[in-house]
Amino acid sequence: MFRPYFDIDLENAHISEFQASARCRSSVNLFAKRVNGRKLFSAWSLYLAFDTDRRDPTRRGKILNPHWIEKNIIRDWKRDCDGRNNKGCQICPAARRLTSVSPSWLLDTWRLCLTPGVANAPYVALSYVWGKEPFFKTTRQNLPRLELDQAFFESRKRLGIPKIKNMASIFTNATVTIIAMQGADANYGLRGLRDISEPRNLVQEVFTLEKGSSVISTQQQNEGRNPWSQRGWTFQEQIFARRQLVFSADRVQWNCAYMTPPPAPELILQRTQTQYKDRVFSTSLPDFSGYAELVSQYNDRQFTFPEDALDALFGITSVLSHKFYGGFICGLPALFFDMALIWQPEDTCERRIPSKPLSSTEMGLPSRSWVGWKGKLDTWGHETISKPRTIPLVQWYSRSWNKMNLAAIKEPLKFQVLKKRGLEGVGNLPPGWTRIDYHGVAYEPELQTRYIYKHDCDPTTEFWYPIPLCETQHSLPRPRGTDKLLCCRTQRTWAFLGQGLYSLASHHPSISIRNTRGTWIGELRWHDNKRSTQNPSQRPPSSEMGELCELVAISRGYFYEEWEFSLFEIGEWNHKERPRESEKYEYYNVLWVEWRDGIAYRKSCGRAMKSAWGCQELEWVDLVLG
Repeated sequence: MFRPYFDIDLENAHISEFQASARCRSSVNLFAKRVNGRKLFSAWSLYLAFDTDRRDPTRRGKILNPHWIEKNIIRDWKRDCDGRNNKGCQICPAARRLTSVSPSWLLDTWRLCLTPGVANAPYVALSYVWGKEPFFKTTRQNLPRLELDQAFFESRKRLGIPKIKNMASIFTNATVTIIAMQGADANYGLRGLRDISEPRNLVQEVFTLEKGSSVISTQQQNEGRNPWSQRGWTFQEQIFARRQLVFSADRVQWNCAYMTPPPAPELILQRTQTQYKDRVFSTSLPDFSGYAELVSQYNDRQFTFPEDALDALFGITSVLSHKFYGGFICGLPALFFDMALIWQPEDTCERRIPSKPLSSTEMGLPSRSWVGWKGKLDTWGHETISKPRTIPLVQWYSRSWNKMNLAAIKEPLKFQVLKKRGLEGVGNLPPGWTRIDYHGVAYEPELQTRYIYKHDCDPTTEFWYPIPLCETQHSLPRPRGTDKLLCCRTQRTWAFLGQGLYSLASHHPSISIRNTRGTWIGELRWHDNKRSTQNPSQRPPSSEMGELCELVAISRGYFYEEWEFSLFEIGEWNHKERPRESEKYEYYNVLWVEWRDGIAYRKSCGRAMKSAWGCQELEWVDLVLG
């Protein structure tokens, strides 16, 4: 009976017996024991069955009604949470800097109608997906009718609301957030609520062990594959919801931060504060790596309207702007702007195209930011705040699509000034920073002075140099998060794409770039594999070597040939044609761009060797990057 729980052919595995061992006092690991004594592990979740006399609260398995959720169990979870550890469950690191906003409208479940929201009034939020099927929506036209008592009497099973600008604050201030994770559209409903919704179809198996004990297996569902977990707007809803009642895989579960689950739930999950989603919000310092992990998971999600990808992240960047000096510009942190601008996809990605034609005063999501592309980011290849090897090359300016006013992005310059002074151990320290003598491994081989730095807000974290922090409200950025154009003066050249893809890791499709003599000069990471659409008259004539591409330099970088220890992430590091005579591998970070109507658009990003770049025919260009 245990054979279906293993992904191998047990018939030919010479199994002598099955064994079950307790794990964490409440769940069970299943093993198939071979004749030679070797155990084959099964990762299926099995739980010790709950005793009816409730004398053993560690047993979390329970035989459930396959069609209906137990009466009052949801109310008991909330009551237990409120009574035993309310403060712990009300903590949401992501919401500490959000402005408190009340919903404009609430659904009164007693009067079955809409009612205006009241400040500080408790309410429950609902996170769900619209789907493709038609469903009921609240509109300006039907709003007066929906304020009448019993307005939803006939349609209470198919309610819908439009997206809200203050979504993050709405969800974080909710007493509980109901997450309708199961179902492809809004009409699916919350299954298993007797006399309210349709029945669920829960599948459980019960196995009797020695000494009268039993274990229970409940049908599992890959939560990453359901429609709710793939939608863009639900990402920040889950992050900001403090307490969650989740309907998934025909089960209901309670997600919160408290550490002692009540006896015999369908499922209680403890939300750890160590995951990247919480870590980036919990720290008082800007966590660039944590933010990269966050947006990598977010950026692979689907949108009915792709142009919503920036708006659906607004709550997250608003909160993090209190930690990241300078805030964000179209999803890229201004403080680490040069590092963020060389983001790379984990695999190929695709451009987010607006769902409808844009007017002459509008522009789609920018190609230079990850938010303009759909796909996960290569976070392992991204630099961290601890050892950035990117050096600013140009002065960037941002501006909106319909205004010519330029705003200088000065944060990277301030970062570099503090870095230089910190590594040299000179100059006055910014408020809150302490310099400490250090006798360990140096930041760089040739560095003579060695110091580390700590800040009062987090004395346990050590830095090679101070970084700019948001010390006061006056250091918060001006509103520029939606500036979609970048401007600078830089140099460009033309090069040829190599004939074949190569990659150190199979999921990183890259291609060589070569000069007119066919010599290797660098590497580009593919984005969408699409060929050039630029008018041939706008670029130099091609040759037999392959497609010609225009490259613009955006920053410089370097690594040490024999001193770095994570260079497998640099695609060309082991390329046989890359010279290795120098102590450093120095390069320019370059973008492959194409021009349309006076604006350059990113097609790919990579590196060109510094020595090879200097030998190219270079020309200055006023770059406007969209």
